[in-house]
Amino acid sequence: MKLKYIIPSVAIAAAGLGFSGCTDDFEEINTNPHKVYDVELNDVFAGTVQRTANNWAEMNYRRFLNFSRLTIVMFCCNPSQDTGDGYFRNYYVNVLRDLIKLEREYSANVDDKGRTIYPKNMAIVKTWKSYVYYVMASCWGPIPMSDAIVVGNEGKRYYKYDSEEQVYTQILNDLKEAVDLLDHTQNASALDALQNDPIFGAGGIGAPDMDKWLRFANTLRLNVAMHCQNLNSDLSREHALEVLADGRLMASNDDNAVMQWGLDSDKSSSYYYRSFQKDHKAEQGGEAPIWPCLNEYGYIYFATFNDPRIGKYVRKMNERNPKAKPFLVTDTLTRPHSAYCKNSDTKMTINGQSVVVATKCANYTQHRSLPTAVKNTLRDSIIVRYTVDYAPYQEQCDIPNSWRYATVPGMTYTYHDVLGSARQDDYNHSVAQPYFVSEDAHWVILTYADACFLRAEAELIYNNNPGRAKTAYEEGIDASMAQWGITDYADFKSQDGVKWGTSKEGYHDRRLIYQAKIMGGDNGNDGLLEQIYKQRSFADYFNGLEIWNIERRTRTFDWPPTFTKDQSSGVLGASPDYNYWMERLIYPEAETTKNGAANAEGIAMLQSVSPFVRTERWGDNIFTSLGFAKKNPHVEDASLWSTPREITPKMEYYEHYYGDTYEKLLARAKEISGARLEAAALGAVAFEYQSTKAYGYNLTSGN
Repeated sequence: MKLKYIIPSVAIAAAGLGFSGCTDDFEEINTNPHKVYDVELNDVFAGTVQRTANNWAEMNYRRFLNFSRLTIVMFCCNPSQDTGDGYFRNYYVNVLRDLIKLEREYSANVDDKGRTIYPKNMAIVKTWKSYVYYVMASCWGPIPMSDAIVVGNEGKRYYKYDSEEQVYTQILNDLKEAVDLLDHTQNASALDALQNDPIFGAGGIGAPDMDKWLRFANTLRLNVAMHCQNLNSDLSREHALEVLADGRLMASNDDNAVMQWGLDSDKSSSYYYRSFQKDHKAEQGGEAPIWPCLNEYGYIYFATFNDPRIGKYVRKMNERNPKAKPFLVTDTLTRPHSAYCKNSDTKMTINGQSVVVATKCANYTQHRSLPTAVKNTLRDSIIVRYTVDYAPYQEQCDIPNSWRYATVPGMTYTYHDVLGSARQDDYNHSVAQPYFVSEDAHWVILTYADACFLRAEAELIYNNNPGRAKTAYEEGIDASMAQWGITDYADFKSQDGVKWGTSKEGYHDRRLIYQAKIMGGDNGNDGLLEQIYKQRSFADYFNGLEIWNIERRTRTFDWPPTFTKDQSSGVLGASPDYNYWMERLIYPEAETTKNGAANAEGIAMLQSVSPFVRTERWGDNIFTSLGFAKKNPHVEDASLWSTPREITPKMEYYEHYYGDTYEKLLARAKEISGARLEAAALGAVAFEYQSTKAYGYNLTSGN
């Protein structure tokens, strides 16, 4: 079936992504009723999904990942009020236009009872359109929806904005209708079948699995319902309870909504590959600012709870370029003194180099005369360096201008950024796994684990049923582990903070301003919800939008600001030193110039429901919270971050990484390397002896 559409004279090919100041907007979409656009139905949807994926991926790379605070893309981690017109335009012109026209065509083809004869295709289109509008409302707030790309609007110059509540209400109703359509397909035409489904088709090209589309629609509906609970609790409750009663949510990882890019580097490859890998090799260096890296905040959570998924999410230090200098951390260990009680330095050949592993004993003459039994009780306290498995990358600036590093005791110099000094090269950090960023990367949209955690949240909030919430929460952890092929995680699941109704406080970041913790055993249901929200966020790693949405509507992580240290971002109202992360994106310039009256009404709608309003840029700024959000509890006291502080940095998450003794480090090094000889094992962890703090002290007596 071929459809002929009357559409505007705008480029049909995917627009160039980026921060280009595209001005094509609704005016051009609804103008020029004379151009004919021939569309083959089975080709439209796959292209629409890919254009959505490319637009979403750029937003994820340049915005969402940094907003998540679990990942860092350093070159764009400053606040930005760039209008990013291309994002807004691409969703409307290159995605929604086709979806809305398809939806109209299906609605026009009905049987004698007035029912569409394309219920399956209609359900798919409604579901995908709902997802796109959900993304847009999550980013901008009020947007044109009911008045956008409407038949008969040719020449129209004013396109009204729908409020957040109106947008989410329509999304929820459309998703409900999509499920109803899939429940009533008896009258479906033989032509009601997509042949190329990039989401649930076999290999991304086969016919759709309609049961999976139904489960995706229901899971997305529950996600949107819980997303808007702060905006309209009655609307949220109504739809959440209906979905819980229906029960047909994603039920296994086979139901996960995932799209995979292709291997044609010029046409089908991922945005991530084309953006920062296609023409850049690891050995060239300079990768740190452009690669998505493990954020230190994310690492302290993964390290605190020994999360086995870390290796599925990011690569180990130096894995991309084994020839790079290793990431080295400094530690203090003890070791037996007798083996190194010599009147000269002790050397060992490690990685082909003869190096000192102990300086001569400062008390050699005294120790020689000691009985052997006494000698065997003596230990040295030594300062060493070694490499670790995962190396996080820090956000752009370590401290604001008003802070300073403390003076090292007994010295005239101050401490420094220990994370920065540990990194020997700018490309030996832990970067995202190829699964997320390779040429044929995967875009994970919504998963079985999401469905489980959403059920847990809804059961606790709307049914006040901790028992069912617990079951769904534990199922969510199981689902996430199974998604990544992890089977050995019993210890992870049973530890405090992860086990339902328990708490654990863990590592701080290197500046000791933020602590990883999950307080499920405190604060009643709020503590249990914290467990749900944080475990869902960890399960959604690299889905920056969902993590950003969860944080804005719950403030469960309670992240500190980002520091810019007197670097100008060009953002009106921004502090030159510290800022809480962006609450929203600002509208395109084209909207303010071509649809100004409606845009002003949209801004007024935003301000009327926002829990925190700023007035910069006539109200269209990055600091005003969206209506679905919960107010940041610290935003009113943000100026406290300018109060002078003295920082003594400490990477406590690396202390005694392999154990508190040399013997434990050596045993672990042998286990890692498979080497039997001491020198070979030490080489595997890039062991470096630095100095001896204390020679031959007695651990029992303290002498």
